[in-house]
Amino acid sequence: MTKPSITYGHGFLDDCCKLTGLTYGDWTETDTGNLLSSAVSVDDYFVLTRSAGAAEAYLSYPNEGGANNLGLSSSIYTKIFWRYKTNNSNIKAKIVLVFNDATQTVLAESSSTTFTAGSATITSGKTIDHVRLYANAAAGTVTYDFVLICKNIFTFPNTQYGTEFTPPARYADVEIPGRITDVTQNLGSPSATWMASCNLDVSNATEDWKRPQGVLSPKTDYVKGEVFIDISHNSYQEPWQWLDTGKHRFKVTLRTPQFPESADQHSLDLTFREYSRSSKTNESYEERFG
Repeated sequence: MTKPSITYGHGFLDDCCKLTGLTYGDWTETDTGNLLSSAVSVDDYFVLTRSAGAAEAYLSYPNEGGANNLGLSSSIYTKIFWRYKTNNSNIKAKIVLVFNDATQTVLAESSSTTFTAGSATITSGKTIDHVRLYANAAAGTVTYDFVLICKNIFTFPNTQYGTEFTPPARYADVEIPGRITDVTQNLGSPSATWMASCNLDVSNATEDWKRPQGVLSPKTDYVKGEVFIDISHNSYQEPWQWLDTGKHRFKVTLRTPQFPESADQHSLDLTFREYSRSSKTNESYEERFG
């Protein structure tokens, strides 16, 4: 099974809940022949609706005709993540990063009638100025859930002491005098949780409980598991992280990082809680948990 991983270090996050009045201005439509219209759905998704036509049509942030740029170094912010769906197989989603000297297509034209998440490594040594979200090739809608540019992902070296995924339902049991059995009422569902317990004393040849992973030296972290202190501290400006448990993928907040120590033994206990701006009744369980 694939080892769990978590994003960290946001450079740019758009949770697709607001098209105007953002830090660097508005998302701006670019097309030929007024093919494209855009809106926000349930405070959670961008919905790009286009009429038929061959020309490309996209939203850009910030406005490429304006004075503002993101100005992110791709040597620092190395990864991009996204989630989208289309309402038919003919219309195509596409995501492009605009550098100060070139562009990179991180998501080639793709269709999926259920929400699909993806990621890419950004070309190093570039300055990321703009993000483009496309609706191409045919009539229909493309729905975008989020776009995240971050420093990297952290892959857990181990979860030796176990993991636990809990996607519960919520019920109320109403007691009725004289009735045999209660009246059960469904009250929806609380956010799912994922817990992991790790052994910090077990790593690998490159000591990957410290960053950067994959190299033995030099390390920028001072203590093992420091990335989770980083994530917890930055919760005031990073609303959520993208978690891949190896089986499930969804937005989470890190709630209780704990570092128990006993004699010469060092462990790490983590609790992540599902995050969503809107009710997940808008999605299937397969979409919800990737």
